[in-house]
Amino acid sequence: MHRRKFIIGLGAAVSGIGAAMGTGAFSSVEADRSVAITVADDSTAYLALDATDNTTEFVDQDADGQFRVRLDDSVTAGEGVNPNAVTRIEEAFTIRYQGTNGSGPGDQGAVNTRLFNDGEDVTEALPEDVVQFVPTEAWPNGGQSDLTVPGRAASFGPGEAAAVDIVLDTTVLEDGGSGLLLDQISFEAAADPFDVLDI
Repeated sequence: MHRRKFIIGLGAAVSGIGAAMGTGAFSSVEADRSVAITVADDSTAYLALDATDNTTEFVDQDADGQFRVRLDDSVTAGEGVNPNAVTRIEEAFTIRYQGTNGSGPGDQGAVNTRLFNDGEDVTEALPEDVVQFVPTEAWPNGGQSDLTVPGRAASFGPGEAAAVDIVLDTTVLEDGGSGLLLDQISFEAAADPFDVLDI
């Protein structure tokens, strides 16, 4: 009983000393430091989306170095992909993970994609397999999953790369599909795979 009172009393004494000496809090700090931030072309950024060495005119880098996919009337006399058909663009571009580390299995990071139309995320609203980003052969970890499938991602270690095929399957759309399917693709990469997975 006396021991317990002593410990409680000691705690009160210590907290009293802390109050007398101050808490170490401060109102503000301003400190100038050097920073170097460079905006790079998509083909040389930390998550490189490189269409500079492909053989298709539908996927390229624009004048600002930004990766783009143009399956509309801006490239040829055609106006889009066929209805009730499967269109595949082989080796459309290369994904290169140029981060320095990963925290997933084998020290790998992860990459996946989200699909947008008119500012709205339609990744889960579109029928499965209508738009696919799949490896030409395999992802660096040997997998072959579609990057647009929610809850899945491809694993990449620092410096690893893979060629990507774009597959558009309009047979899964009602009446074979019509009009604009997508106007934006968001590629997400993270050292921790759970940061890009909706699980």
